[in-house]
Parts: sequence; structure tokens; C-alpha cells
Amino acid sequence: MGLYNSTILSGLVIAGLALSANSAQAGYLWGAVALSQDIGAYGISSNMGDRASARRMALRLCRNQGASNCRIKADFRGCASIATDPNAIAYGIGLANSPAQAQRNAIRQCNRYAGGGCYSAGVRCND
Repeated sequence: MGLYNSTILSGLVIAGLALSANSAQAGYLWGAVALSQDIGAYGISSNMGDRASARRMALRLCRNQGASNCRIKADFRGCASIATDPNAIAYGIGLANSPAQAQRNAIRQCNRYAGGGCYSAGVRCND
């Protein structure tokens, strides 16, 4: 399992824990995170009425960046962030009740594999 895949799997563990904590925060709104391993493209959707719509939108946003192999990596109800290192080799996904905490979680996950230097590439929250 490569560096990228290990990071995503770790991010998904956090995602699963955060989903239960966030489920009451934004009512019934959904968001999703999609990533492309090949070119580092991503899409984060939010404020969608159902999980399937959130996933479709995240995939569309990712594909709009020129990626053809985008995959859903997380669903969320609160906030989601994606972080990457300067070389776009390592990634982290963070979910939380606030955008700042989601960013911190994503950066922490990314830094575990990159050894430091990761930054938040994007954050979205459900209203």
C-alpha cells in the first residue's frame, strides 16, 4: 500500500468517527470528498439533500479538474477538509464540526505520512 493509499485509509478512520459526531449539526444535509490519485485533483461537495447527490457532485467537481479516476473517500454532515504536501504525494482528510478543526485534522493526517509541510487545500461545511 502506497503513501497515498495509507493516508486516505487513515483519513477514512477519522471520517467514520466524525460522521456520528456531526450527524445532528447540519440537519439532513450531506457532503462528500472525492480524490484522484493520478493527478491530485479533488472535489468537496456540501449542502446536498442526500448522500447520493453529495457523492455525484464531489465526483463532478473532481472530474472538472481533468481527472478521470476520481473516487469517493468520505461522506460528511459537518465540515470536511483535504490537505496535501507541497509535492502532492501525501493527502489527509479531516472531518469535524468546524472548518478550523477539519483543517487541523486533515493537516495532521497528511503530516503523518509526508513528515511535515502539509497545508489545507480546501474546506467545505454544510450549513
